[in-house]
Amino acid sequence: MEQYYTHLIDKIEEAMEKGDYPLAEKLVNDELAMPYVPGKVEEKLMKFRDDLKELTAREKSAVIIKPQELQAMLKKGGEAAMNAINGLQAANARNYLAEIEQCLQDAEIHHLCKVLLCEVLISQKVDENLTFISSERVRQINPAKLSPVSADPVYLQVLESLEKLLNKNPSFLQQAQMLATNLAYDFFPDGLKKEDTAVYVYSIIRYLYQCYGEERQWEQFAASQGVEESQLLDLHY
Repeated sequence: MEQYYTHLIDKIEEAMEKGDYPLAEKLVNDELAMPYVPGKVEEKLMKFRDDLKELTAREKSAVIIKPQELQAMLKKGGEAAMNAINGLQAANARNYLAEIEQCLQDAEIHHLCKVLLCEVLISQKVDENLTFISSERVRQINPAKLSPVSADPVYLQVLESLEKLLNKNPSFLQQAQMLATNLAYDFFPDGLKKEDTAVYVYSIIRYLYQCYGEERQWEQFAASQGVEESQLLDLHY
């Protein structure tokens, strides 16, 4: 029987990952209607049922985006682009894969929009090979094998290092953290390099000092940290 329940749970998870919520719901309800279900399995099924209610409610309340409108909305940027991305997040993005891949290759669509599209696919565990083009660089990606920017371990290390260095200036730290997020998005899908963690940290701090016209303060800070400016990134935001 244990093998039966393992197989059942695998089928439910597979249906949910594919966005086939009606099938997943049927499998859950059919099993819960049985005269006997082991306690731990019943708990798992109840959790599935709650998750499915939330997913189907979100899908029903989503702004319906016509596939042919997706590319135009993303090209507009701003509110139109965010509405498109939020609509996809609440829907089943697998129904838009052809259009999404066109967007990932469109030079007129901002890199950030492309990354946010990928994060929708990542969150929905879309296991498909797609072509991602940005800044004339072509990459082959599979969202199911990628992590969202917020989970990038190097990005998290950069945030931690910034907090240690700038914790006495909360406003400066907050701006530095925002820049770190921008940088992490810029490096997607390749990701930040672990060996360059310090370069990212000090490049961000230098950029902020320069924005405030505090060159002398930066020089003092750099000297105290032994920073070699020649190795830093020239940021533009």
